[in-house]
Amino acid sequence: MAKQLVTLSSDLTVITAEINSYKRIAGDAIFEIGRRLKHVKENDLVHGQFGEWLEQLDIHPRIAQQMMKVSDHSQLKTSTYSHLGLKALYEIATLPPEERERDHTLKSGETKSPAEMTVRELREVKEALRKAEDTLKAAEEARKMAEDRAEQVADENAVLRGTVESLASTPPPLPRIEVQTEYVADPTLSDRLKRYEARYGVYNASSRRFNMNQREHKRSCRVTPFLALLRQKPRRIRLFYILTSVLNG
Repeated sequence: MAKQLVTLSSDLTVITAEINSYKRIAGDAIFEIGRRLKHVKENDLVHGQFGEWLEQLDIHPRIAQQMMKVSDHSQLKTSTYSHLGLKALYEIATLPPEERERDHTLKSGETKSPAEMTVRELREVKEALRKAEDTLKAAEEARKMAEDRAEQVADENAVLRGTVESLASTPPPLPRIEVQTEYVADPTLSDRLKRYEARYGVYNASSRRFNMNQREHKRSCRVTPFLALLRQKPRRIRLFYILTSVLNG
């Protein structure tokens, strides 16, 4: 048998009070249902059959998860949030604790507290907070990298400073001097050598004899008695006569 509906009042004040009363009941109901779902799950009162039990209650697992999340924050049971539905309460419950009570400026330019926002606006705030956190994290990583690089540069500078000091204390090496020998022909000796070769011919090392032309050969024959006489002299005297003859041309 269907339950008979109560006749609604024509007084706007009464209707407003009734709406606020049902809103508080709805908010409290979400919080209390979440508490009881969490209690059953944590204490395993259904012996591992939590999903089957939710099906018996006709509660979707995702909805149950959201209700349990809301029940973790007792401040959401206050009158400030009693008018909100499950989705809005869940979005507020997943905000950082310090962001739940302060006002936020939306893209539209409006400034609202989380309790005054719609689900879309709450998600907008959460996205802005996430981006700000990512930016802060990237800045912190960049600062850490800069500090590490500064330490590395300081270590490299210390090594270079030690090398420079070591080189400064080491005496410089002596300059390398290259000596080049230059042979300068003596015109006097060269002229004597030419006269000697013209007189006695070019010396043949293989035969140990002078290659003389016919004219010089005849001339040498004339000095043969002189050489024979020299052979009779002591060796030193013979060398003296020979050298004297050569030098005098």
